[in-house]
Amino acid sequence: MARNLGLLRKPAHEFKYSRYIRYISPELNPALEISGALIAGCNTAHGISRGSLTRRMRDLGVIGYVNERDLEQVEEAFSRAVRDVARVVMIHHNPIKGENSGRHGLANTEVTLAFASLGAELALRGQDHQEAVHTVEESAPGLVISTAGPVSNRLRLGRPSSFNLSR
Repeated sequence: MARNLGLLRKPAHEFKYSRYIRYISPELNPALEISGALIAGCNTAHGISRGSLTRRMRDLGVIGYVNERDLEQVEEAFSRAVRDVARVVMIHHNPIKGENSGRHGLANTEVTLAFASLGAELALRGQDHQEAVHTVEESAPGLVISTAGPVSNRLRLGRPSSFNLSR
């Protein structure tokens, strides 16, 4: 019993991601700099929490959001990058309403404008199990949102596995 009390004393953030941190990576928002590009990961999977709450009951538990801490980490990664590299943000949940699902995957879809204002040119994302490419052009040069199709057995409407190639 005393061993369980130690878990209750941990900060919620540390407890929520403990298995991910233990088995995958201690970094929830990793960044990778390669020749010509900086790719900044941004955690959108926070489970059912204050930021992910929505009035759409069918989305409860599947909707994600970007919190300030995660957005700041993307900004920090972009600020460390060489001036002329492509800035790419990688997220899980979709900020654009999916054609087949008919729903957004992010509670705060306006964050796509924040990514663009940080200099992101491309957002790579998953979640909707459907291939798609969208643009958000409310800033220069604009933001391309690329959704890879699934490479799994969880296909929608009989769609084949797919991927997008970005050059």
